Amino acid sequence: MRPRDVLGAVAALALLGAAPAAAEPIGGLVITPGESKGAVPVRLTTSAGCPAQTTGYYATMTGPGLSEELVLVSNGDVGLSTTEPFELPVALTFADLAKDNNVVFAGRYTVAVHCIDAFTMDSHGEFTGQLDFKAGAAPGSYVAAGKAKGPQQPTRPLVPTQDQPPVQDGAPSAPAAQPGPQAAPEQAPAAQNAPDEGTNPLVYVAIVVAAVIAVAVGTTARRRATAPADAE
Repeated sequence: MRPRDVLGAVAALALLGAAPAAAEPIGGLVITPGESKGAVPVRLTTSAGCPAQTTGYYATMTGPGLSEELVLVSNGDVGLSTTEPFELPVALTFADLAKDNNVVFAGRYTVAVHCIDAFTMDSHGEFTGQLDFKAGAAPGSYVAAGKAKGPQQPTRPLVPTQDQPPVQDGAPSAPAAQPGPQAAPEQAPAAQNAPDEGTNPLVYVAIVVAAVIAVAVGTTARRRATAPADAE
């Protein structure tokens, strides 16, 4: 074998060694809505959390008419969980994706959510599900296959708030609390038997009258006591 051929073989082996290994299936996907008759938003729900070392994800679709993986959800980590199932929204409808990529979806396609290292892009496994597009149907119409077929409407918000638990679509939401009328500040009760700023004038009059009467009574009594002595 000529040296040039040897170098070519070594380079080929090096490229093969550098190629990333196929992602390992680690679970399934639920596609919501499970059946679509038009262009509607789609959500992908994993059957479990990603492996513990996962720091990111992305979602793709492969199938007839696609020369390479079609990216449904770009690299991200919002909502990622390594302990429980999590949900990803697909930003575009399948009708928009078909139009943007100049392709007509027809046949069976595989959708995958890849658990990755967000820095190195190494794959730690993937969740997969399949859906069927019927030729001649309305753009974006599909039916998810088997266990991938989810409900027709989402059953919870994408990112539940900390103080508000998830609610099912169609369930009446509790009205927001409205601030009630504020009670007027309590006034201090009027002081009971509070002393007057000045003494009531009637009190003075009563005291004077009583004094006059007492003097008059005393004078009359003294006159009666001395009257017999003056007569003798």
